[in-house]
Amino acid sequence: MENSIAVIDSMRQEIALIENLEDVKHLHDEAQALLHWAKLVGESLEVQNKCAEVRLRLERKAGQFLIDKEIRPGNPNLAGEVGESETLQNLGITKNQSSRWQRIAFIPEGNFEDYIGECYRRVLEITTAGALKLFRLAAREKARDAIMETDASLSTSAGHIVSGDMVEKLLDMDPQFADLILTDPPYGLGETSNLKFQERANMSESAGEWDSLDPGELFFAWCEIFRRAIKPEGSIYCFVADRFISKMIMALEYHGFVVRGVLVWKKTNPPPSVRRTTFRSDVEYIIYATAGEKYTGNWLGQQEMLKCQTFPICSGKERLDHPTQKPVKLLKQYIEVSSNVGGLVLDPFAGVGSTGAACVALGRSYLLIEEDEYYVKQASIRLQETT
Repeated sequence: MENSIAVIDSMRQEIALIENLEDVKHLHDEAQALLHWAKLVGESLEVQNKCAEVRLRLERKAGQFLIDKEIRPGNPNLAGEVGESETLQNLGITKNQSSRWQRIAFIPEGNFEDYIGECYRRVLEITTAGALKLFRLAAREKARDAIMETDASLSTSAGHIVSGDMVEKLLDMDPQFADLILTDPPYGLGETSNLKFQERANMSESAGEWDSLDPGELFFAWCEIFRRAIKPEGSIYCFVADRFISKMIMALEYHGFVVRGVLVWKKTNPPPSVRRTTFRSDVEYIIYATAGEKYTGNWLGQQEMLKCQTFPICSGKERLDHPTQKPVKLLKQYIEVSSNVGGLVLDPFAGVGSTGAACVALGRSYLLIEEDEYYVKQASIRLQETT
């Protein structure tokens, strides 16, 4: 064991002296082989971590060399001096390695050292994946800061975003102004918390003050506000967890709404299960109700009027930083059915403004209310770009 640690310590000292990528790659392969040997013979986690630390520091060093050579992650070519034909392939570096190592090099120095130290203190395995988690968190924080610094108007030609508590804001407005309410309340998210991971962000954040209240109390409070805001011939679509469907229906009916049905969004690409203790969540439920017996209802076609509609979850350019973002295509169908061109759609829990984006596409006006300033910023930027 002492001999192994001496070899590892010697390799660690060499890192600062290396001046080219080829030497980094050579030493990295030695550290990788030493780590494999340490695991194979059952060396202690301390010894394994010393090997892994050296390997990770070499990956960080290699990533910096690649960045200095202005190689985009995944690019197989190395831009050296004139006439140089050096390539990643010649050095035995894959595109995936190039990408990973450059991301590790972008991790702030303090965060990187904190990760190494935390693994030793908590007796956790040092891994490349664990370091990449830091990169993702740092990149997300950087993007969040950029968004918060962006100057974006809360109003467009199609509508307005109101920042604040939806109850307070709606009570300050005149009653019966909305043709349609389409919303996804933030209840129950905190119930998926307290999951801890070594190689990704923990799921422990509460969704907010709503999560500390009884769902039944929430529904009755919300429905009273919804009833005040909706026009006599208006409609409401409210996303709800399956176990709360009966409570939401009870609250809506208590406040005079006529429940027309429970709709289903079937996801073509549901996320994987984290807990792996029950069935995966590949559907969401939406309660559809009207303010009275007379209401706006536009027939879109046999397929479009099925209670179960199939759409993928948000991805690519549509995906923003929100845990329960809804696809615009799904929202557009409900808006088309239950409102007319020029009508006003209210979303009192607007998130990143998907309802607003759907309204813009269909020629409806929108009023969005959101309490989280980060989501307000994302929504305002999005809607400025949409209109």
